[in-house]
Amino acid sequence: MREADRYTIDEYGLPSLTLMETAGRGCAERIRAAYGPMEDETVVVLCGKGNNGGDGLVVARYLLTAEVRVHVVLTSAEETLSPDAAQNLSLLRQLGEQAPERLTMEQLGALDALTETVRALQPRLYVDALLGTGLTSDVREPIRGLVKWVNERNAPTVAIDVPTGLHSDTGSVLGVAVRADRTVTMAAFKVGLLVGEGPAHAGDVDVVEIGIPPFVLDRVAAQPGCVRQTTDEAVQRWWPERARDAYKYSVGTALIVGGAPQFTGAPTMAAKAAVRSGAGYVSCACPESVQSTLAGALTTVPAHPLPTSEGDAVAPEAALDAMCEPLETADAVLVGPGLGRASQTEQ
Repeated sequence: MREADRYTIDEYGLPSLTLMETAGRGCAERIRAAYGPMEDETVVVLCGKGNNGGDGLVVARYLLTAEVRVHVVLTSAEETLSPDAAQNLSLLRQLGEQAPERLTMEQLGALDALTETVRALQPRLYVDALLGTGLTSDVREPIRGLVKWVNERNAPTVAIDVPTGLHSDTGSVLGVAVRADRTVTMAAFKVGLLVGEGPAHAGDVDVVEIGIPPFVLDRVAAQPGCVRQTTDEAVQRWWPERARDAYKYSVGTALIVGGAPQFTGAPTMAAKAAVRSGAGYVSCACPESVQSTLAGALTTVPAHPLPTSEGDAVAPEAALDAMCEPLETADAVLVGPGLGRASQTEQ
């Protein structure tokens, strides 16, 4: 995503402030959609010095416009903010002058003092805009302590783009990480939200469109090392179109061999997957003791019974004889789902 941002700004020519504005507005909308209007309730926005913090300042401005009381905590001196974050701090202050009773701000000091402040505010929600996708090393103080502090709060936390402390590519925790109830991420899922410790820290994930053109995302996704999230619908578009005169045996047949008495779910899922993947004709071969179970679960997939021996294990020689006919018509054979580990089965 960093490359998508760079290309959009440097090559495509969309100003970074525009991206930040769109991102912050989208986050604020998703927050209010998830937690209600929150008019006259307080939201605490924790802002770092970079562009993730800038996104948080835009969120604060839109919440303020929606009659929400906002308390902003800056972790760094104002002169250290990124240019876009500094610009949005100025805009937030100007808006706050019109409603001074609804906007309060402080620079992070002692956590005990912050605890006393929020105890008086009784916030409905916390917004984590401390560190974003650029983080690649362990979280350092004072943000490290602030992350631990916010994880101890009772009110829910919404993370912007990625929870602070979570590696956006690997899902690993870099020392400490915010445990968010919800993450509003920009333009596309970050891999780290889906793998490793990401799901435990991200909570529910919303994706907001921020103005990065689709062709830029496609260009970046095609590069080595990038991951593209797919869907059933997308996969189906890749399948070759069947000829008008095609029939089930002309587009591939599959045989699933499996299913011990205690593991009938495995061949059932395998058979359904084969059907969904496009096989024209799918059948199962299973121990005769579970044939009726599979037949009931797979109403469109024939289940061939295989002779069994002691302990309901497949009888090797008799089973091979029974499988001769199904094997002759199968283009692909899957052996093993739920078949068990009896010695006769191994034979």
